[in-house]
Amino acid sequence: MITAVLSLATIVKADDYNVSVNPSTIQIGLSSIVEITVLDESSNPLNGIYVGLNGLGIETSGITSSDGTVSFSVLPTSTGEISIDVGSQGNTVSEVITVVLWVLDITVDQTSVNEGETFTVAVTNEGTGEAVEGATVSITGISTVLTDSNGLAVFTAPSVTSDRTYTIIASASGYSPDPSLKSITVINVPNLIVMLNGTQDSSGVYENETTISVYDSYGYPVTGASVDIVNNDVTVTTLTDSNGESKFSVTHTEIKEYEVTVTNSGYGPSSTIVFQIKGDNSEEPGDDESDSDEDGIADDIDDYPFDYDNDGENDTDDTDDDNDGIDDSFESQIGSDPKDNDDVIEITEKDDNFYLIDTNNDNKIDKVYNPSNENANIEEKEDGTILIDTNGDTNWDYQYDPVAGEISTYSAKITDNTPGFEILLLLIAVLLIFIINRRRA
Repeated sequence: MITAVLSLATIVKADDYNVSVNPSTIQIGLSSIVEITVLDESSNPLNGIYVGLNGLGIETSGITSSDGTVSFSVLPTSTGEISIDVGSQGNTVSEVITVVLWVLDITVDQTSVNEGETFTVAVTNEGTGEAVEGATVSITGISTVLTDSNGLAVFTAPSVTSDRTYTIIASASGYSPDPSLKSITVINVPNLIVMLNGTQDSSGVYENETTISVYDSYGYPVTGASVDIVNNDVTVTTLTDSNGESKFSVTHTEIKEYEVTVTNSGYGPSSTIVFQIKGDNSEEPGDDESDSDEDGIADDIDDYPFDYDNDGENDTDDTDDDNDGIDDSFESQIGSDPKDNDDVIEITEKDDNFYLIDTNNDNKIDKVYNPSNENANIEEKEDGTILIDTNGDTNWDYQYDPVAGEISTYSAKITDNTPGFEILLLLIAVLLIFIINRRRA
């Protein structure tokens, strides 16, 4: 049995009765439960009231219960209208049950959407799958849109203070509503708030060092937010620290304009902030002569991720910030510090070149990295030495002594521990003695 979904009931007046019908539209050929509610003029439910249905092959009646309702199972055989009698047979009210040929089917291209993003509702004929053009799609609290020739209606998710679910309703002439509830959840996306702090001259120009502070909508500092600082000469990208701050200094003494934009996963983008800044003319840290990578930032104040290793390459393009021979992205992936080359030991032995890595700064080797074979692995022995398989063939190739800092080719002493070997020798000796004694006898 397919039960039609309840649509918005309409209150009608007939004699001394207020009558409502739910649903007021049903589909031909499908069994639907229709509920009739009868109230008095004060909207109190009426018990024991006669209700009859007539038309389209339907002729049935019932009596309302204490809550003023009576339900009918209706299986119409043709389209049109079924009349309703209330109070007595022939006392027909103006409300009717409309029987239509088709049922609408609603689909949404996603179950949830961030505020400010768009989502699409598709309306089709449940029986044929064809798009329904001109259907009215209503989402209370968002908007009402008519479907296009492809049966699509596009909405923009509103701003919300917390995640909120909205019900989607579609209607079209000649169709009954979708019998299942469809909805969309709008996700609250916290905003990023950016503030600049530093010394400004009388015209508002920042002098040398500026602190960029990033907060969320609730005023908490945002760690790890990506800060893009751009002008015509240079683009610098840095990350905020645990205090939600990123410091920016320049060496040029002329006034230059920069734009700051901040992004972070799970947050909406910040608005772009435009500010002007200039360096000073003193010989303090930040003079022009110390800017070896020519990025406008002095070497002695140029810190990660600008030019952490001072190799003359801006760290935006430098993939090995600590010059330990391991790509920064791989170090971040395995837990090694891409800014610290003390947690990596490079080994060159015979034709092998690989790295032993301390991934958690406990002064113990945790991982081996072989650029030419990703299956390399290690194992720590009871005496603290490290066994190394450089190619993943399950055979140990080297052993490393972390105390002495020495590496050597691995060789395992094979011991025959076959059980019963001594017993076998004893049995052979006994047998020989027995044979000798037999011959003497």
